[in-house]
Amino acid sequence: MRTFTKPRFSILPLVLLIFAAFATLQAEDLLELIDGQIMRGTVVEESERQVRIRVTMGGATAVLGVSMDRIQRMVIKGEERIIGAAPQEEKVEAPVTEEAMPPPLPKPLMTTSRVWQRFKEGKPQHIIIYGTSMVTERHTRIPSSLRKALEEAVGDASLVRVTERANAGEYSRWGAESLQGQVLSQRPDGVIIEFASNDSVSRINQSVDQARQNWERMITVIRAELPETDIFLFVTNPLWDRDSSGRGAGASNRPHVEDYFNMLRELAIVHQTYLIDTWHDYLDVMDPPNFRQYRSYVGDGRHPSRRGVNEITVPMILQVMQQGSADRLGKTGFQHLSPEVQERAAAIIKAQKNPTP
Repeated sequence: MRTFTKPRFSILPLVLLIFAAFATLQAEDLLELIDGQIMRGTVVEESERQVRIRVTMGGATAVLGVSMDRIQRMVIKGEERIIGAAPQEEKVEAPVTEEAMPPPLPKPLMTTSRVWQRFKEGKPQHIIIYGTSMVTERHTRIPSSLRKALEEAVGDASLVRVTERANAGEYSRWGAESLQGQVLSQRPDGVIIEFASNDSVSRINQSVDQARQNWERMITVIRAELPETDIFLFVTNPLWDRDSSGRGAGASNRPHVEDYFNMLRELAIVHQTYLIDTWHDYLDVMDPPNFRQYRSYVGDGRHPSRRGVNEITVPMILQVMQQGSADRLGKTGFQHLSPEVQERAAAIIKAQKNPTP
């Protein structure tokens, strides 16, 4: 019987070979050039100006001289040295020109009103409040509250005259058709216009575009007939449903009221009128889902109560007259003006300046 002896096999030579190769690799010096090139070999000479390195390429050995200013990093005998940082590509910034800068988005009038300037000059001013039940004395007491606040702010009651020219249940179509008798014939120094809430009532069936035409007619006619009269467009308060009846369903009857208010904001920008925007301050005092706190500001779901008028509406009117258009009490300018509204207004302004032939 033949006996097979298992041949002896040792991995030691293989280990030694790998170790030797690794040691050789580790023993190699390295030059990393600023252009990213890597050179491996043996540094045979180093001076302030250059490094000479022996490299093997394609079976041939050569000694190359490398200028020191081309070297970013060196590893010699395991010691790493940083010579220089990779040069940053010089960026030449193009000069900023007006054409390269996007124009700022437009806003409604942001300056002190002429009404207020004339008040401060001691000149009597007549202000008309033109709109719906949202601004009548009977439903809101805005006219008398505004007159009293202006008298206190101006310091001379004889200079202040506030007239209500509002009709409950109407909307901007009536406003445009009745403008001559209700406003122009009175030749006011300032007119506050409010119709957008009723414009949005479903039963009236008036689109945003139809309402826009009525509003633009009022603005352009006032500007033409009374160029020294300040125009204040009025965005009123959010609504809620007191009950399901027709009169009590303030919000349900106006499902798209915000679209009409945004239209008003656009018009204030396009036509550079003042904008009295009380929406967000009223929104802050809502206490959903039962609106307990909001009831004290808008008791019937539509009209601002005495508290709402005295704490939000009238102070905002005074602020806009004194400082320019705003949508937050105590803050100059706009905190919530939608960029989409501004962009649409900017597009309208551009189209008006460059009409299509």
